[in-house]
Amino acid sequence: MILNLILYNHTSIYSQMRDILRRYLSTKNIKYYFYCYRDDIDSDYIFDDDMLYIRGKETFVPGILQKTIKAIEICQKFEFEYLVRSNISTIINFDLLTDYLESNYVEYGGGITTLKWLDFNGGITHNKYKNTRFVAGSFIIMSKDISNLLVNNKNNLDYTIIDDFSISLFLTSKKIDMTDLESYKVDNATYNNKIIIYRNKTKDRYTDISNMKNIISHLINNQNLSLEKLSQKNTFNVKYGASNTYIDVTNIVVTFFFKDNKIIIPFYINFSDYFGDPVPTSFKKLIFTVNEKIISAEECRYRNIEIIIDQN
Repeated sequence: MILNLILYNHTSIYSQMRDILRRYLSTKNIKYYFYCYRDDIDSDYIFDDDMLYIRGKETFVPGILQKTIKAIEICQKFEFEYLVRSNISTIINFDLLTDYLESNYVEYGGGITTLKWLDFNGGITHNKYKNTRFVAGSFIIMSKDISNLLVNNKNNLDYTIIDDFSISLFLTSKKIDMTDLESYKVDNATYNNKIIIYRNKTKDRYTDISNMKNIISHLINNQNLSLEKLSQKNTFNVKYGASNTYIDVTNIVVTFFFKDNKIIIPFYINFSDYFGDPVPTSFKKLIFTVNEKIISAEECRYRNIEIIIDQN
């Protein structure tokens, strides 16, 4: 069993990312929690469905490390073989990860990188740690024994530096080997059925949101074959764009808007949030092809888009 703890903070962008991940994670046989601080709760922590709220106020350093260790400590009561700590913009193909772990035992690992920079916000203010190898925080995997080791030595961690680097420094001091899964990681939105870890971090977080939706639409449709079932009795395609520039968004539409033989896209949904912006500054539209019938939907609209798909 895998326990996935997802680093979270209450912002509009992160809330959108959380909702995208929920759509996918709810289909997997894993236990997962988004964890963050809340300063308006009376107890030390509370579980609310898939949220783990820890009493406190968000900070970068030492806050991320403190709440991460606290979240691990709280969840030690659960049965799990591996704990995965990931960022809110990280997508994990858990089917591939499970297959990998069945033949490769990982004590501690993820995407290993070498520190070549200073990070003043993260407490790396001098060259003392230059060329130090560490597991980057976008994806950290550890056995339950290692998670226990961290919790039992929480007072021995360096809380003046950022969480992923501090954890690596401590575990390296304990002679814990690091397993590199970097070859299974990409930093863009290109879906690949051999990729385990997708990290989405560009200069534009709205682009990251669009990329996450694209990746998850492939992951979900590959596992439940929604698009294949939809296409068995229908010619169905959706394009998005303007003029002569259109991109195929069929997977995304099916993943997020297809239910009970209907495509329903609420009027308040911003097309670009889901499909990106293939033609900047142009007025764009969706074009549905359903059994050779073409239906066009404008970007600016005042009612829901509703298309009934005949499955009989």
